[in-house]
Formats: sequence, structure tokens, C-alpha cells
Amino acid sequence: MAIVTVQILEGRSQDTKDRVVKGITEVLLKEIDPDPGHIRVLIDEIKPGNYAVGGKTLGHLTKDKGQMVTT
Repeated sequence: MAIVTVQILEGRSQDTKDRVVKGITEVLLKEIDPDPGHIRVLIDEIKPGNYAVGGKTLGHLTKDKGQMVTT
């Protein structure tokens, strides 16, 4: 069995999350286990206030720069 956790910033569409899950599942089917019932994908969405770069939370970074910061 394979369990994969993906951490992404909150706000992605359900369609995007579905594509991520499908892509990860396809790779694991090929590389680890041919049974899709043995593959688990967990998506952990992180709120901007719970993610920081350079000592500032993403919420503050976006206010300071007027744009989304991604790393």
C-alpha cells in the first residue's frame, strides 16, 4: 500500500485537486502497486496565515507585495 500526502496552499479548485490525485495515482500504479485500491492520496490544504516565508506569513506577504508568493 502507498500513502502520499500533498501539502498545497488553500484555494485550489476541486478540478485541480482531482487532477493532482489522478496524476499521483497513475505514477504509483506504474511504479509501486498495480492495484488502485492500495493507493491513498491525502491533500492537506494550508491556510495562508499558517505558511511563512522569510519570517512573514503568506497573508502578510501578499498584503505587502499585492501578489501571491509561491515556493
